[in-house]
Amino acid sequence: MGVWQQYVHYLRVRKLSGMKIPHVIKSLFRDEAFNGYSMRERIRQKRPFKSYVIFVDCMLDVWQEMSTDKLVEIVMDVIRKTRQRSAKRQYRAKKALEEEKQITV
Repeated sequence: MGVWQQYVHYLRVRKLSGMKIPHVIKSLFRDEAFNGYSMRERIRQKRPFKSYVIFVDCMLDVWQEMSTDKLVEIVMDVIRKTRQRSAKRQYRAKKALEEEKQITV
């Protein structure tokens, strides 16, 4: 069984278990994996995620009832949420560092 078939099988099992696409994506990729990507086109040195056949075409093969536009919308939302989580982590780390400095002063 090739990589394509293994990946599609993995996705089908997740779909049959009731897992939604955002949860499948989150189980496959860490937030940091999306740092260098946009979904549609190249924006500010970010590579377009949509051009990765192993990702987009495999998902559309499993979720055949979904249009490409709907998948793009879902993945864009996932990317947006990963960036929000990253910003929150950075804010909390900065705040903790500032509080630590105040305590030591």
